[in-house]
Amino acid sequence: MTYKGHIGSLILLLLLLQSCSLFAKQPPKFSVNVTENLTVEFYIPGQYKGSTKKYLASFNHANMWNVEEYEINFPESKESCASYKGKGCAFSKSIKISSDKVLPGAYIFKVIDKSKDEFFLGFVVIPEDKYSQKVAVIYPDFTYQAYNKAGKHNLYSVDKKVAPTVVNYLRPSISNGWYHDPNRVSIEPFLLKNFSNLSYAKLSNSLVHFNPSVLEKFDLVILFGHDEYWTVPYFNGIKSFMDKGGDLLNLSGNTSWWITEVVGEEIIVDKRPKNLRTKQCSGNWYNCIPEESLLGMSWKFAGYPIKRKFKNKESLVKAGAPTEVTSMDEIRLNSINIVNKEHAIFEGLPEDMTYFGNKGNVLAIEFDGAPLFQNKIDNNKSDALPKNLSLLGTAWSYRKGFNKVGVMVEFSYSKESNVMSFGSMGWVIALNKQDEAVEIITKNAINILLKDK
Repeated sequence: MTYKGHIGSLILLLLLLQSCSLFAKQPPKFSVNVTENLTVEFYIPGQYKGSTKKYLASFNHANMWNVEEYEINFPESKESCASYKGKGCAFSKSIKISSDKVLPGAYIFKVIDKSKDEFFLGFVVIPEDKYSQKVAVIYPDFTYQAYNKAGKHNLYSVDKKVAPTVVNYLRPSISNGWYHDPNRVSIEPFLLKNFSNLSYAKLSNSLVHFNPSVLEKFDLVILFGHDEYWTVPYFNGIKSFMDKGGDLLNLSGNTSWWITEVVGEEIIVDKRPKNLRTKQCSGNWYNCIPEESLLGMSWKFAGYPIKRKFKNKESLVKAGAPTEVTSMDEIRLNSINIVNKEHAIFEGLPEDMTYFGNKGNVLAIEFDGAPLFQNKIDNNKSDALPKNLSLLGTAWSYRKGFNKVGVMVEFSYSKESNVMSFGSMGWVIALNKQDEAVEIITKNAINILLKDK
């Protein structure tokens, strides 16, 4: 897939999918040849066996407004692209889009056939010379590919005990699950609504992977969604940004869990048991550099929301849940408990509010946490936990037992760098559902982190 466009002095960079040979064959190079119009070249996955397929493609900005629709017709063919790594797709197609419709920002190009099968391609248009913004939002495109089932294979479809799992990077994205669809789960609608004058840049895992120093231009980096798969260059890029005084707002769950490699056109993750892995820094990040050293929390201390594993109080009692859990009603159990209501981050909430988030499903899917002992941070659980970690909010999770964890924390990484971690996949979902409490807290967090810059 290639993107070509002429919008003043703009160039096109891949954002979400990276199914482009530009990155596979020339990783450090981000510019492409410019033409009058934007050209999107893409592949259609599937087995058609000679049937003619009609597709309707829509060109969407990441804040979810539709730009234009296109009908695509493909000739009859018996070819197939359902191979092990998703290579050899049957059809390719390109569409030209007028440059007057392409403004700076993140875009989704989605194709849906009449049987409702769909996939998307993603990219971003940014300034050619340098970033002028002080805030960067990072889309977790490595995780999109990890769960991507195009070619009937992803990082979860083979026996992880046999060999490292591999996916091809040229695949369009299909069947990711709604929470891996950046057109449905994005922080941008919240930013556009609450920070109309804030200029921010849209980046991706892969963009930072190939150019880690790009983060040094920013004051604040925001992670969101499900940023699970981190490469070493990406990890180092985040760390270097913080080492040099940058602030981090982490709104992602199950963050920095798998050590990931990008080799040529492939993403590789070694999920085998430790005794079978050949590289010292492989498997989970806590085997190499514990993620809590940067984030103040980890999935290994938390896991899943209670309601994902247990449907009613009877099932909780049967599983041996603590009395504090079984005595809570469903709303309270699936909310975040406020620990320090006097903190500026909670300014603007109703005076009598002691918990929040159930309305927007803030604890959805998976979340990270800091370990607790007697309702305080338990630094004995990990030497990598920041010593000045401050607890802001707690929640009950389930993974190998019931655990009350710090799902909202803050700490000073250095004299210049501050971190706020609200580590749930559901956080941005709650923002998209316009949960008022979650919106107020997020707005306060951004304002606090930017205030000292």
